[in-house]
Amino acid sequence: TATDNGAVYLDTGTIEHCTIAGNTSSHVLCAGLYQLGGTVRNSIIYNNAGNATGGDVSKTGGTLENCIYESAPGFVRVEADWTLADWHLAAGSPAIDTAIPDESNVLDVEGAMRPKDGNGDGK
Repeated sequence: TATDNGAVYLDTGTIEHCTIAGNTSSHVLCAGLYQLGGTVRNSIIYNNAGNATGGDVSKTGGTLENCIYESAPGFVRVEADWTLADWHLAAGSPAIDTAIPDESNVLDVEGAMRPKDGNGDGK
């Protein structure tokens, strides 16, 4: 929960392979990502709320590359209590196979190999 500019304020630098979700803010611009510069890549920005008119993202500069933020990412289970949610991607999620391949990041957060073709479409 924030009172100013959302969960992440980015002016410079890079955010990669992150999920920014379930945050609240009383600020009027956004509750998720407030971006003035820098790069956000291969990330999900979802379901951030509060008094924000900008919703999940308020952007005046920088770049968003291969991010899901304008639609539901398709998590297995979203709960009101975020500690009970299942953050894995469900079959059919629009986030599957969306990320730009990055050979330096071959393991997921649980230490498993990232699939090269997560939805089995050969791409």
